[in-house]
Amino acid sequence: MTLRVVADAFGSDKLYLDFQCGLTATVQNSNAFTLDERECPSYENEGCAYVWRFSDGKGTVTEGDPALELRFNGSVNSRCSDGSSLSLNFLFTLTAMPAEPSSIEQRVGGRDSSLQLSVLPLLRAELEQAARAAPR
Repeated sequence: MTLRVVADAFGSDKLYLDFQCGLTATVQNSNAFTLDERECPSYENEGCAYVWRFSDGKGTVTEGDPALELRFNGSVNSRCSDGSSLSLNFLFTLTAMPAEPSSIEQRVGGRDSSLQLSVLPLLRAELEQAARAAPR
């Protein structure tokens, strides 16, 4: 997975994290930033609509490897066509190292689906279990 962090070109304290639905962060100092709250647009998969919410998080920059560590908190809410729904909280931790500049553009294409593809099977299993346990 590739993550690009883009600093605001106009000297503000904002960063853009090219991850999921485009997250932003506020610079705290030269080594740290905090994630701004963000709700991603909903999307559908196999009859269910999903909404990702990033409630808070932080990032730190260090010298050497790893160069960047991120911790995001949030939730994934789903509502399915069969009437079932579920909300799961998550803590996502990412340790990143600099990429070769020539390799970045080649890997950026799948960034949106990487986190979704790893979480959706877990969410689907929870939905199915909740449906089986619900009184009829």
